Amino acid sequence: MPAIPCPAGTVITYQAEGNSNGYTQSSNDIISTFQSYLSQNNLALRDQTINATSFAAQINGVLTGSVPFELIATIQTNVDFADVTDVQKICDHGIYLAVDAMPQSSTPHVVLPSGALVNTGQPSQGTAGKPTVHVCGDPSWGFLDDPGQWLTCAFQNTTNTFAFVMVGVILAVILIIAGKQKGLGIL
Repeated sequence: MPAIPCPAGTVITYQAEGNSNGYTQSSNDIISTFQSYLSQNNLALRDQTINATSFAAQINGVLTGSVPFELIATIQTNVDFADVTDVQKICDHGIYLAVDAMPQSSTPHVVLPSGALVNTGQPSQGTAGKPTVHVCGDPSWGFLDDPGQWLTCAFQNTTNTFAFVMVGVILAVILIIAGKQKGLGIL
């Protein structure tokens, strides 16, 4: 891949995914540390989306000691950088400081100050043919593959079964009451 210079004012799409080594970390904790490190290195965090605190992720964190996260951030350079990979490495280190683990990352898009969009040739994270969440009922995975999602599916299935049974009980009670009022003598 040829070097893509990033003069001051360049906007870079940064994507990272990985696992934090502490289940008590919130998305705000990760972003706060990440943003602080970027500002120390002449980069500005303009926008971000992070997914790290779902119920399944927290349960998984309790069981495994790590919480999966996905981050998509828009970064703007305040000074000239020789290559987009320099910015990516700074961002990776900022994530490492926040979660104590090195992420998998990419910088798929760069918008130069002239407004020209440059594709870097790096793939987007999380979309390269692998599911980001295991689907409930899929027999190809189990508890040991994704404990948090497995517990979420089990809880969801239990709740659905309980709701179905309760609807049946309520309908039976209504029919019994209606039968007694009409003198049908059901019970």
